[in-house]
Amino acid sequence: MAGNANSGRREKHFLTALLMELKSAGSDMPKLRNIARALIAKAEEGDMAAIKEFADRIDGKVPQGLEHTGQIDTRTSELTDDDLERIATASSDRAFEAPESPSKLN
Repeated sequence: MAGNANSGRREKHFLTALLMELKSAGSDMPKLRNIARALIAKAEEGDMAAIKEFADRIDGKVPQGLEHTGQIDTRTSELTDDDLERIATASSDRAFEAPESPSKLN
């Protein structure tokens, strides 16, 4: 069996507790409606966190853009062990510079 057998199976205790409470509230969900009402009231007061949460729930979260500023034309199969080690150990606060011309493997 390949992969992690436990991946995706993490128990979400808080979610389970919330769902149990909401289900026990009855079919018209008064507790959930109270929460929604409080969120709307906070958003109306100008609470930016509430406004963002409200917008995320109504319109969906805004996709995060990915920015690529450099040119990467080196194939990983063309990198030497030294090149790969430099990439792996590069500090996250500085950019990695690809080799001018990739070393060929023997």
